[in-house]
Parts: sequence; structure tokens; C-alpha cells
Amino acid sequence: MSPLLPGNAFCIVSRLMSSRASKRRRHKVLARVRVVALCVAVLAAFFAAGCDEISARREIQEGNDLYKEGRYEQARDKFEAALRKKPGLAIGHHNLGITYYKLMKRGDSSEENKVIADQAAEHLATYLKSYPKDNAIRDLITGIWVDTDQVDRAIDFWKLEHDKYPKNKDVIEKLAGLAYKSGDWKGAIDWYHVEVDVSEDDDGRASGYLSIGRLCFNKLFNNKEKTQGALRIEVADVGIQALQQAADVLHVSDTLSKVSAAQAGDTPGNDRPAISFDSRAAEILGLIGGLNQQRALAEGAVWAYYIDTAFWQDHLRAVNVLNTEAQRLAAQKSAADKAQGDQGQPAEGT
Repeated sequence: MSPLLPGNAFCIVSRLMSSRASKRRRHKVLARVRVVALCVAVLAAFFAAGCDEISARREIQEGNDLYKEGRYEQARDKFEAALRKKPGLAIGHHNLGITYYKLMKRGDSSEENKVIADQAAEHLATYLKSYPKDNAIRDLITGIWVDTDQVDRAIDFWKLEHDKYPKNKDVIEKLAGLAYKSGDWKGAIDWYHVEVDVSEDDDGRASGYLSIGRLCFNKLFNNKEKTQGALRIEVADVGIQALQQAADVLHVSDTLSKVSAAQAGDTPGNDRPAISFDSRAAEILGLIGGLNQQRALAEGAVWAYYIDTAFWQDHLRAVNVLNTEAQRLAAQKSAADKAQGDQGQPAEGT
């Protein structure tokens, strides 16, 4: 038997090894090609996105120039073109919203104008998602809806803000103001009660109660023809009750007793220390008196009229007591400040 040729065996083994190695090499090459292709694709997408953003920002700059010239329609077109290239660009939504606001007519509640107002509000709301603390834009959105007789939409917007920030008093006061503007004075008072409930100290609670008193007084004083009879009495009573609660929170009655007693003992040249008190005390008493006066206008019976008028005069006297003490306090503070300033002056040599 002839022996196997070494070359044959070698050749056979060599071919097998070469085939396996070749496959591995091909796999490695293909893997590298895939990686390179992926990187190229990623880089291409990155640069394309970068180019889109650069182009979009160029459109925005051109829109800004047109806006400054008062060419709002052309500016709008530029901002919209920018957002087609880069939809998430916050500055684009901001500038487009502002431009729509300029195109909107204040006091016009036509459907055509409402569409423009909605566009302004929509783009500004989109901008707020990126910059949620921009309160000026929140107020502008509110003004847009109010100016186009869409107060309900403004209320819905601020209710969503209240859901996110339930203890934010600025939001609560905004809702109270909008409710009052829509003709819902009771709804406005409900929101001020929410402010009282979320307040963590007496100062905050007093502010909420005082806001109710101011609202009721303004409603009676500025809407005399529309607020008559039983409604006038109801509004006055709501305001008086809230103001009495504010007075209790700030201990106004105790303060008034101390001031009255101190003033009763005043003599010429008496330089007793003034009694410090919350500056809102005089306003609270004045509003209670004013609401009693406004309430008296609705009273048909003579005795009821005189009772309300007497309350009004009593509170006016109390206000005068506090105002006199406030003047003493201001004078003493001024003298103390002047003395402190004199002490700080360098001595003059002779």
C-alpha cells in the first residue's frame, strides 16, 4: 500500500484550517463594517440634526429682525419655518407665541381672533414645558384668554397649575381673581378660603381673610346699582365675617385696647414708647366700618340703618386711634434713625 502523501494530508488539513480562519476573518470584517456603518449613520444623523438646528436658529434670527420692524406676518412665517425644521426648539415656540399675540386684537371675541389667540397660547404653553418657572409667560397666556373673552380657558389653565402646586398662593389668588372677573364672586371667595387653609401661619391666614374683605367691599362700592337688597346684605356679611376673623388672627382687639389705654394717659411732653402693631389692623377696622356703611344702604327699616351706621362710626374712631399711634411710631423710628446716623458721623477737629 502506498503511504499517504504528506502533502495530501497537509493540504487537506490546511484547507480546512484556512476555511475556518477565513470565515472568522470575514465575520470580523463584517462586524467592523457594521460598526463603521452604524457610526457613520449616527454621525450623519447627528450632523443632520445639528444642521437642522443651525438652520432653524437662522430662521429665528431672521424672524426676530422682522418682528423688530413690526412685520409680524413675515416674522410668524419665519418662526413657523424654524419649528418645521426643529419642532422642539423652545425659543421658536416662545417667539411664535409672542408674534401671534401681536397679531391678536385685544377685546375682539370673534372666532377668527380666538383662533389667533389659541395659537399664541398653545405655543407659549409649549414653551412653558421647557421653562415652567416663567411667570411672565403664564400671566401673558392668562391675558390672552381674558382679552378674547375666554376667561373659562384661563381658569382651566390655572386649575391645572393649582393641581401641580396646591400650596402656591400666587396661583390661588390668580384663580380667585379670574373667578371674580367671570362674575362668580362666591367662587372667588372659595378660592381665598383655600388660601387660608393652605397658609402655615397667622400672617398668611390674615392675608386670605383680608382679601375676602377687600373683594366684598369693592363689589358693594363699585357695583351699587347691581348689588342691592338681600344680595348687598349677603356680600356685606360675608366680608365682615372674614375681616373679623382676620382681626382675631392678628389680635387687633387686644392691640386696640393697649393703644387706647396708652393714649388715654398721654400728657404734653410725654415721650412714652409707641406700641407696635400689624399695619393691616387699621385697614381691617376701616373695611369693617365701610362694609357696615354699605350694608346700611340696603336696610329698609330705620333702626337697622342706624345700627349699621353706628358700627361704621365706631370702627372709624378705632381706625383714628391706630392711625395716631402709627404716627407716633413713625416719628420715634425717624428720630432713632437720625440719632444712629449722627453717631456714625466723624468728629470735626478744631
